[in-house]
Amino acid sequence: MTDSIGERLKHLRKSRGLTLRQLAGLAHVPQSTLSSVETGARAGGKLTLETGKRLARALGISLDVIAGVYEEEEGEMDADATPPAQPTKRQRTRKAASVA
Repeated sequence: MTDSIGERLKHLRKSRGLTLRQLAGLAHVPQSTLSSVETGARAGGKLTLETGKRLARALGISLDVIAGVYEEEEGEMDADATPPAQPTKRQRTRKAASVA
């Protein structure tokens, strides 16, 4: 039986029209690893953080979506949609030196 990470990966991959081979190539992850997670032969929670980040980047989503912390709106995101905006750091501004 597949775990929730494997189910999410399979759903995300298929919703973008990607084959296992295509996603594995885009993410630079062995196809066998991806297949094992999707089928439940390997627990998705055992993926390394680096592998998770590569898959998230290849799918154009946040790592939180794969982990199940954040769900896509309406259950799906278009393949060409941008992931939710991440908070940005405020930049400090320097006062201009006054010329005497």
